[in-house]
Amino acid sequence: MKKYWIMFVFMTPKINYKLNKALDKRMSLSFLDIPVGGWDFSHGIIGVHPELKGINKRNKIDQKKEINVHFDSFYKDHGQYLKKRIHEFQLDWNKVEKRYFQEVDRVFKNYLWPSGKYVFNKVLHLIPLK
Repeated sequence: MKKYWIMFVFMTPKINYKLNKALDKRMSLSFLDIPVGGWDFSHGIIGVHPELKGINKRNKIDQKKEINVHFDSFYKDHGQYLKKRIHEFQLDWNKVEKRYFQEVDRVFKNYLWPSGKYVFNKVLHLIPLK
């Protein structure tokens, strides 16, 4: 009878920073009308994009139109800068990623990451233009 050794290699998630205008539009629209625990998430969006002030008082159709126009213009005007910053974020993250996941494993006692794709949309707040 042959014996087989099975070795499991558990992978941690790989984080890649990417721009996603469609997701920015969708998430911005979604967060306009979500007050949770007394917090109005629209303030976070409007804080970075003051041109959208007052948008949460409009109807959903007008909100969607304004968000589409705004983010199309924003990406057109600042696209190169956004790409540069995303690249810089990725380089900085790559320096700490291994240690970060080692600490996560330590804290959560090597609990396995559920399979699947994780999406984190934080570009709206990560890249100030000031």
